[in-house]
Amino acid sequence: MSIPKAEPSAARAQGPDNGGALIPLVRALDVIAGQICDTASVPVIRTELFDGLACTVSALVPLFILDGPALRQLADKELDNALFRKGGAEMYFVDGRPPIHDLVVTPEGIAKVIGILKGSSLQA
Repeated sequence: MSIPKAEPSAARAQGPDNGGALIPLVRALDVIAGQICDTASVPVIRTELFDGLACTVSALVPLFILDGPALRQLADKELDNALFRKGGAEMYFVDGRPPIHDLVVTPEGIAKVIGILKGSSLQA
C-alpha cells in the first residue's frame, strides 16, 4: 500500500518521531476512503463520509495540530465531545469551544487506519 508523501503546503511539518512530513487530515481522509471504499461505483456524499471517517481516524491514531510554526498532538481531553464537519477539515465542539483547523496525521497513522478498516471489512 502506498501512502502519499506530503505535498508542499502550509500544512507541512516534521513528524513527531521519524522526522517525516505529516499529511493534512483532509488529504489523509481522501487516501483512506480511496483504499476502503469503491467510491466510483457507489454514489457517496463526500462531506458526510469524510466527517464520519475523521471521527474514526481520531479514535484510532493521534491527531496533530499545526499552530503557526508549532506542532502538537491533541490530547484526549481536547478530543472529548469533538465532531467533524466540512469534510473533516474542521473539528468542532458542541460545548462552544472554538473549532480546530489545520489537523494533520502521520503516514504511519494513515496506514494503521487503512489496515484496521480493511481488516474489519465485511466485503468479500
